Formats: sequence, C-alpha cells, structure tokens
Amino acid sequence: ARKSFRDAVQRRSPARAERPMLLWVGPQIQAMLRSELTDRPSLSRPIADSRSFPNVATQLPQTGRWYLARMVATSSVASVGGRCKSYLEVVRTSTVAVNEEFLKGRVDTLFGTAFNEREGRVVPTTADVALKDGAVKIDATFLYTDLAGSAKLSSVCPWSTTAKIIRAFLDCSTRLIVKHGGEIRSFDGDRVMGVFIGDAKNSNAAICGREIHWVVRKIISPKARAKFDSVKNNDIEIRNCSGIDTGEVRAVRSGIRDNNDLIWIGKAASFAAKLSDVRDTGYHTYVSSRVYNKLNAKAKQDDDGNNAWSSTTFSFAGTTETVYKSNHWKKP
Repeated sequence: ARKSFRDAVQRRSPARAERPMLLWVGPQIQAMLRSELTDRPSLSRPIADSRSFPNVATQLPQTGRWYLARMVATSSVASVGGRCKSYLEVVRTSTVAVNEEFLKGRVDTLFGTAFNEREGRVVPTTADVALKDGAVKIDATFLYTDLAGSAKLSSVCPWSTTAKIIRAFLDCSTRLIVKHGGEIRSFDGDRVMGVFIGDAKNSNAAICGREIHWVVRKIISPKARAKFDSVKNNDIEIRNCSGIDTGEVRAVRSGIRDNNDLIWIGKAASFAAKLSDVRDTGYHTYVSSRVYNKLNAKAKQDDDGNNAWSSTTFSFAGTTETVYKSNHWKKP
C-alpha cells in the first residue's frame, strides 16, 4: 500500500510535482496514512466543500477517500514514501459527498445484501461479524435492565448527582450480569443489555434480574437518599425494571466504517427490551413464558420455597403474550 501510493505520486512530471494533486485512496492506504499522521494532525484538514470535484462522488467505491496532496522536498513532514528524497504531505481530506444519489445507492446496496450467515457457539462481539454481509445465529437469553424515572432525576437533581446514580446502577448491573455468565453487548443511556447462552441461561438471567432489583432497593436507593439532598427533598424513589426473553436471534453489524455496532434481529431481544419498560408498582423483574417454563427451582422460588412469580398479560406487536412478573428480590 505504501509503495503504490508513493508510485502514484512519483509518476507526475517534475514540473507539476510541487502542485497539489487529487488521489483516490483505498482502505489499506488510509490505514497507513492514519498511522503516519497520528502525531501531525495539522497535515490532515477537512475539505470544506467536496463539490469542487464534480462527477466523481457517485462513481467510486464507498470505502475510498479523496486525498489532496503535494510532493514536498523536506524531511520535516511525515514520510509516506519511505527513506527517499521526496515526501508526501497530506494537505486536506474529504469523504465522498453524501447526497441524494449516494444515499439511494447505499439503500439499494444494503437492500440487495445476501447475508453470509453462520452458527454461533459464543456470544459474538462486533469484531466477529463482518460489516459487509455478516450474520451470526445464536440461541440466547436477553436481559435488559432499565433505571426507572431517570427523566425526573435529570429534571430535579444536579447533573452530577444524576450521573453518579446512573453510573452506580450500570456498574452494579453489569457486574451482576457478568457474575451470572452473561455478556454485555449494549449500553443505552440508563439501560444495559446482557446476553446469556448455555443450558442454564434462562435461570441465570432470571436470578440476575432479581439480584439487580435487590441492589437497587437495598443499596442504591437508600444510599442515594442519604447522600443527595436533591433526591431526599424531592422524595425520589429509585427503581428499575428488568425484562428477559429467550429465543433464536441473529447478530448483524450495522453502521459505517469506524462507526458501527451489532444489532440483534429476533423477537427475544426486542421483547426483553419492551418488558424492561414496564412500570408496575412493586414488580421489577419480568420474564416471558418461554423463559419461565425453563426456570429451575432456584430461579422460580423465593427463599421460603414459594413461587416468586405471578402471571399477567402483555401486548406486543399486535398480540397478547403471557408473561411472569416478580416482586421478590434476591440477595447476591
């Protein structure tokens, strides 16, 4: 990549060597340039208007980038050509124009994707799934836990108080998810998602949800009231809700280069997320019937051996689902 970039520059006639030139640079050379210019950010500045390069934006690969560069005879700039007399100074960069025609092309490309699907034995990370066409199918249990009433926290408490409470909730929730064998795959504001696999995935997730409830009620809420006057004076009750469902899902990578993440396609992920939004006083852990029917005795019963769950109904995607809710926390 280094040699091809240098050669493209050196093919220019000597008379034009000092003038800026426009190069189309692919991903490999982009990576090399990023590496070499890390310590000299002044050499790379955005082009304000890429319309000065007409009729090119929709004709070239989307992974490339325009580099407006010039040859300079000084060793004080980052070397792209290696140890030679001339060096390349990258003056300005510009991404392909994002206009109507480009966006139409992107949608057509994405709609035409033929996914390269494979079976997953572990919970995939972003790096495990190809951005272009990757898809990993897994049988998993999803737990979403959400801090209830964070909007009120933000409106009546100093921002620093709100941040501390949300951080405490996410910290404790994340540790409990990992403790029970879950993998963290998403943070969204005041909500975290854990993914569980294996034979005991449903019971592990259900116990985890009840333990998160205990931490919120027995540790976070009383400590917040004791520590922060804005919480005590506004009579804020810190609560949470966890939603859990299980099933077959696909992990697909979405976004653009350097700005992407996994999305989870399947009912289990979306249903668990919806359950975590339920606000029913006293009940803070919800599981689908698919999860409940696979719970072991430890996950299904309270400390006295009684059933810790009661059934109710929940509307989702135009259908009515039987779900189970619990107001029985469990000490970790």
